[in-house]
Amino acid sequence: MKNIQAENIDLENVLFHFSDGDIKSIEEKGLEARIGHNSGGVETHKKVFFSQGISEMLQLVYDLTRVSKDAIDNEKKPVEQKNKVLHNWLGKYSEYKDDSEQDAWKNAYSITYQILKHANYYSLDLNGTTTREFENMSKEEQEKIDYLIDDIDDETGKVMEKHNMHTRFDRGVSPDKISRLCYKDKDDALAVVEYVYQNFLNKVGKENVENQPEMYYMRGLEKFFEYVSDLEKSSFDKKEASLDVIDAKDLSEDELKKICFHFTNKNNENSIASKGMLPQNENDLKVGYNKPKQVYFSKGQEAMLSLMNRFLNLLVDKSPVLNNVLIKPQYMSESRRSQDSPLTKTEVFDYMEKFLKDSMYLSLDLLEGKDYDPEAINLESKRKHKVTPRNMNTYPNKSILPDKIQKISVNGKTDALSVLTYMYDKYLEKENKGIDTYGIEEEQLVGEFVEFTREKDKLAFQKKIGKLALDTDINPKKEAGRRVQNDMKTQNKNITK
Repeated sequence: MKNIQAENIDLENVLFHFSDGDIKSIEEKGLEARIGHNSGGVETHKKVFFSQGISEMLQLVYDLTRVSKDAIDNEKKPVEQKNKVLHNWLGKYSEYKDDSEQDAWKNAYSITYQILKHANYYSLDLNGTTTREFENMSKEEQEKIDYLIDDIDDETGKVMEKHNMHTRFDRGVSPDKISRLCYKDKDDALAVVEYVYQNFLNKVGKENVENQPEMYYMRGLEKFFEYVSDLEKSSFDKKEASLDVIDAKDLSEDELKKICFHFTNKNNENSIASKGMLPQNENDLKVGYNKPKQVYFSKGQEAMLSLMNRFLNLLVDKSPVLNNVLIKPQYMSESRRSQDSPLTKTEVFDYMEKFLKDSMYLSLDLLEGKDYDPEAINLESKRKHKVTPRNMNTYPNKSILPDKIQKISVNGKTDALSVLTYMYDKYLEKENKGIDTYGIEEEQLVGEFVEFTREKDKLAFQKKIGKLALDTDINPKKEAGRRVQNDMKTQNKNITK
């Protein structure tokens, strides 16, 4: 895929496409037409969305902050008043939410900041025309047209606005029409947006932004970039905090049975090491009820494996759309996440491998009776069953201090996949046949998943060795060829003497 420097092009004529999907997939397959995730069922046709021009692109970025704010406010409402689209939005980006931040707007800025840091902006090379001109074209000419300038927006029923344009129905964008936007040495969406914002602000003037009502989005973005500036300055001034590490191999069998496992993204380490673990609502796949804020964990090695087994079962045979709280955007292609067809085991395993490599397991030093109740009632259970070891929780609103938290490692590796693999192997050593599912009927998928990752590593290693062997074989041939050429040059010199 070609990279384009934002400072070297006329931004006013760029068709901007924002995506937090897999770059490699876009590079190989392009952008597939899809129904927007947050349309709430209003959209009826698949298409690729984009914004035309600087102000329109910035307007869409402001909308990200506004939707994030609405989603945070939505969580405070009673169950029956909650908006499902907003609930799923917050679930999708839950790892970016700062639960220690009480200011809703600052929290929305935090989410938007992380979304932009993990996403990209693309420039689309598309052909557009009006509906009238399109209707007067031959079929061959029509096939070359990617979008209609005056097409109708499904949600509003009006002519689409430039900040929310789309291709013709069911029409994707091929890889050769896509370029990734960069600014200097950075290719993330945040860097591009910062440059575009400053460029536009210099062009229109700050005074005009403050005085014109239609520039509301620029005033909103000014506050967002003030937050970004403070955040990055704070990160630069503040030394990164880290957690103490405990090697799983140093734990006895009895300790493995008692350890309280907590699963989280690696990006959260600095916050956890600085502030500890703050209680929060568990991420649900549905809008069901208001839960108290707690810290969730699995008690013991088998319970930890059982929870991962449950997680895998929740993903398999369900569509990415239904799983949009669990399927994080950076691990699956944009086009696949929008499809209704069920996920295969291979897809789930491939996604989970990437997810676990970016995550870690923590050990929480919790005391029974003081920090949690092992006999607590599961609020999800209609029959008032007790919580199971695989999904326990602390007492409501109870925080865990940093000195009570350790990061688990195996042979120096702290990623969750390495820890999970070790725990599963240790479990098999005890001649266990299956993992306890605590009364829920589900497949034993953890073992399959671990073997899947092993096979992938083995194939990758064999491929690497094969390439080295090929290079080793090619190099002597190159050397021999070079010697022959030198000999021929020497002979030619002798002949011409």
